[in-house]
Amino acid sequence: MARRQAIEGQKFKLMGVDGPRRHLSAKMVSSNITNEGAKHEIQVAYGIEPDSGRYEVDHLIPLEIGGADVRKNLWPESYDTQPWNAAVKDKLENLLHVEACAGHIPIEQVQKEIAEDWIAAYRKYLGEPR
Repeated sequence: MARRQAIEGQKFKLMGVDGPRRHLSAKMVSSNITNEGAKHEIQVAYGIEPDSGRYEVDHLIPLEIGGADVRKNLWPESYDTQPWNAAVKDKLENLLHVEACAGHIPIEQVQKEIAEDWIAAYRKYLGEPR
């Protein structure tokens, strides 16, 4: 069991979190990036015009479900792609935050599902986007 927890902890460290956060609070509802330097680096690395409005530099594991505001947890996400885009992922993030805070889904599970395949997680909890 201890070895499994250590392995799981390593997965979360790769995504910029120290480990699964077991308790969420109202302080963790912000989804804004505070690391503006990392945001700019990502935009430049992907050839995205800063502040074009077509992309969001988003957290793979959202802050509201215990993700960290660090470069390795950030990625550019288009608003233009259909059907999977930043606005669609935001709906999933909001649902998972509510469900994890209510204790309906373990925080470790929501973090793992969104990090491994957020589209599959969306389909699991919300079906196909409309």
